[in-house]
Amino acid sequence: MAEAFAFKIGKGRLEAISAGTSPSENLNHIVVQAMLELGIDISDQKPKMVTQEMVEKSDMLVSMGCPPDEGCNVLFTPDEDWNLDDPHEQPIDVVRNIRDKTLEKVQNLLNILNI
Repeated sequence: MAEAFAFKIGKGRLEAISAGTSPSENLNHIVVQAMLELGIDISDQKPKMVTQEMVEKSDMLVSMGCPPDEGCNVLFTPDEDWNLDDPHEQPIDVVRNIRDKTLEKVQNLLNILNI
């Protein structure tokens, strides 16, 4: 969701890549549905594993729900943690809330970056 929002709002002025430490094999169909409600089709995306190369090429690293002080199993220390719930196995109303919080976080970050 964050990658799609960054792409849409940032209009090509930045590159955002979403990846996880334990990505699913397939997209969450409820997340796809929630994004479609806002006119954003992510159905052609694939979950990605975060790599050391991604980390090294990044100017900023954001985790969705794993603060650095919790010692999460990641390849990096995030610059920022957004403390968002995982939409996995959540009903659509919960996923909508996570989607909306993600959008707000992306908008705030782009404002701070003046993008």
